[in-house]
Amino acid sequence: LFQGKLISVESFEEMKQTVNNTKGEPAYGLGLDYAKENNIIGWGHSGGGLGAGCILYHYPEKDVTIFLGVNMCTLLESPATDQIEKMRVEIFDVLFSE
Repeated sequence: LFQGKLISVESFEEMKQTVNNTKGEPAYGLGLDYAKENNIIGWGHSGGGLGAGCILYHYPEKDVTIFLGVNMCTLLESPATDQIEKMRVEIFDVLFSE
């Protein structure tokens, strides 16, 4: 997708036109989720259900694509979801440290 092999550059740029969340921050494009980790913009998508979830994002500035999947507790708030979020933050900190 980011190499221009799946869709035209024009279509890809249109996909990255985001709508803002209630805080006025970019949130979502056409089929692409906007993410900002450690001030680095990424594009991808996430999903979850009872007992499983994943994220897949590409960070063009770093030329890094990351997939994280878990098979527990993604929709229900619990100590496990807190631990999963802490692990996610630690992974991104390692990936994007200078």
